[in-house]
Amino acid sequence: MTDIKFAEGGQVCNSFWVDKVVALLQENRITASESETQAARSALQQVWYSESQLVPAAQITGMTPGAFH
Repeated sequence: MTDIKFAEGGQVCNSFWVDKVVALLQENRITASESETQAARSALQQVWYSESQLVPAAQITGMTPGAFH
């Protein structure tokens, strides 16, 4: 695995694992186009409370492909 540098004070898991899952979807040709890949990324970036409620976007650490905050 390459050296991964995470930003100090942020939540790493979301961005890191979204990128890993999206890469696996592409490698295994599960997403066949860029629009499918973007749709998968958007769906994976959703964060839910246990009561099936979306967490407000303002409470989620920013997610930028390849940048782990």
